[in-house]
Amino acid sequence: MIRFLLKGLLRDHHRSFFPLLIITVGVALCVLMQAWMDGRMQSMIERQAHLRAGHVKVVTQKAWEEQQIQSADLALTEILPMVADLQKQYPQISFRPRILFAGLLDVPDERGETRSQGPVFGYGIDLLKGKDEIKSFRLEEALVEGRLPKQRGEFLASQAISKKLKLSLGQKASLITSDLNGSMVVANFKLVGLVNFGIQALDRGAVIADLEDLRTALDLEEGATELIGIFKDQIYHKLDAKLIQQTFNQGQEKGDFHPKMLTLHDQDDMGVMLDMADQMLGWIVGIFIFILAIVLWNAGLMSGIRRYREMGLRIAMGEEKNQIYLSLIVESFFLGLLGTILGVALGLIPSYLLQIYGWDLSGLLQGVQGIMMENVVRARVTINALWAGLIPGLAAPFIGTLISGLSIYGRDSSRLLNQLENQ
Repeated sequence: MIRFLLKGLLRDHHRSFFPLLIITVGVALCVLMQAWMDGRMQSMIERQAHLRAGHVKVVTQKAWEEQQIQSADLALTEILPMVADLQKQYPQISFRPRILFAGLLDVPDERGETRSQGPVFGYGIDLLKGKDEIKSFRLEEALVEGRLPKQRGEFLASQAISKKLKLSLGQKASLITSDLNGSMVVANFKLVGLVNFGIQALDRGAVIADLEDLRTALDLEEGATELIGIFKDQIYHKLDAKLIQQTFNQGQEKGDFHPKMLTLHDQDDMGVMLDMADQMLGWIVGIFIFILAIVLWNAGLMSGIRRYREMGLRIAMGEEKNQIYLSLIVESFFLGLLGTILGVALGLIPSYLLQIYGWDLSGLLQGVQGIMMENVVRARVTINALWAGLIPGLAAPFIGTLISGLSIYGRDSSRLLNQLENQ
């Protein structure tokens, strides 16, 4: 019987071409959309974690409550014992102290007087003792001119702030900010490199200096405004991070300057976006199953009208309506299977190209703040993309035929035989 049905599908293009085309296009769109979303979310999570939020983060209670993590007077102090203890308890995570700061960058002229001045924000990270932070910020890739700092007193600036303040390589500039006690301080640095991260939130005015330089300037000996924790496999494990957070916070005393651990979910509305991303596959599959099922239902009804003669002949030969109904479902399965294979292949081609080459959306990201999103976004081919194509590709034609095929029970045998005799 299966051989008979397959021959019928191959020989009667009116019966197979239109449903096959719908399934193929629908599955390809599902695969492409899911790959795009996976790539977008993975890029956002990775950059947000490495540049801003970490997979887990430790700050003071007051800094978090007042959303003033860049304030040195709300920073963590004497953190070396805490870092050692955290590394011992949670060896799967790498903890890195950072100093976030904001202030004014003052550029002097030949006489030492202010030539230009502008607001900046930035990071104090370990630039000289290791390469973990250099990799996290992708500084070697982001460097467009000059070099990375090799000694104390050197810093990096974004191209945008350099152009705005007319600051050139080798020139000295003064950072004006406040220290641990809230007093104004002035720290002098030498510009040795220009960077372009491809992230609007950073490229507008970020500067990066060595952690020890900022500790000295801000009177933060063995201190930091935050501790960033990154899983060593570079993957955000939501449940593990939540458990670590609960364990750490339960062991801490309550107070404004006592440490508090946060997860990636707790910061910058990332929790809402990550939860939505987890549900998105189900929404995509469900919507496309519904749309394709409706279209294929209508196609099945039209095909049933055109196939009155065939139905009449099969009933005349003694075939039961249940058998005819089952054969229609089997036909839909083979159409769905073939359409799914073609659709997955068709959807993976642009998905793979977007994964390799990406798509520059810098023009659409003007004015975006807070969330670290790269200008060039890429798709990401994962098992989710295959499921996003496989499920609707097989389920939609089955559901559509399941409904449209019921019409065979609404026609009596005499009418079908009569139409056979009239043709």
